[in-house]
Amino acid sequence: MRKTTTFFGFSNVQSFWCMLALVAALAITGTNPAQAAPDPMEGKWNLTLVSDDGKTIEDIWTFKVDKLSSNWAIKQGFKEPVPCDIDTRGGQSRTFLATAKNGKAELKWSGTAALGEISGTLTYTKEDGSTVSYTYKGKKAEK
Repeated sequence: MRKTTTFFGFSNVQSFWCMLALVAALAITGTNPAQAAPDPMEGKWNLTLVSDDGKTIEDIWTFKVDKLSSNWAIKQGFKEPVPCDIDTRGGQSRTFLATAKNGKAELKWSGTAALGEISGTLTYTKEDGSTVSYTYKGKKAEK
């Protein structure tokens, strides 16, 4: 019977050096899931919404962990925060969709955010079934 010797718990020296190299590479590159870069969508955004008839609304939106809240939407009686589907495949560019319901009333957001700027459309369906469409543009708020 052949006796197997171990080197710091590894069956051979080569395995030990491979594991040591892997640990060193992870330490040098700083690969740590807990230290991942912050999501560029997260935080507050200052927006101007313009309706089809030219009326403007100044609003503040907050994105936090795939949820969207809007100061204006709260005033309209919509519960906050609204679940938000954010597509992160675009690198620094994010597209998103969100829908909020309050009885028969509904808000539908669609937009794109990139490099601190955001734009898109918002459709407000009122309780009586009439709709108002908005386009919006804005910038990420300074910290």
